[in-house]
Amino acid sequence: KGSSGCDVEPVTERSETVWHDLLGTHKLALADTITAYKGESLDVSATRIWTATECLKKAGIMVDAPLMLMSQKSSSQGKNTNSQVVWLTAGETVIGS
Repeated sequence: KGSSGCDVEPVTERSETVWHDLLGTHKLALADTITAYKGESLDVSATRIWTATECLKKAGIMVDAPLMLMSQKSSSQGKNTNSQVVWLTAGETVIGS
């Protein structure tokens, strides 16, 4: 049985220090990876991680569950590869951001 959660946040410009305080070391590193992968600003990538974490919380899944970026090959199966969506996983849970 699956759970669902949804969150929408505006992208807000913040310093890397503030993003670190909000996300922590691991999630900020993931945001940096997404920034490099997508060629977008840290603010956009960090907001993706923030909203994914909120989705986990709303779905009743541990917010401390490690988030991981799905590989491009895995994330493109059955999905539009030109999409602006970044696919993340937290255990068995898949999150589109």
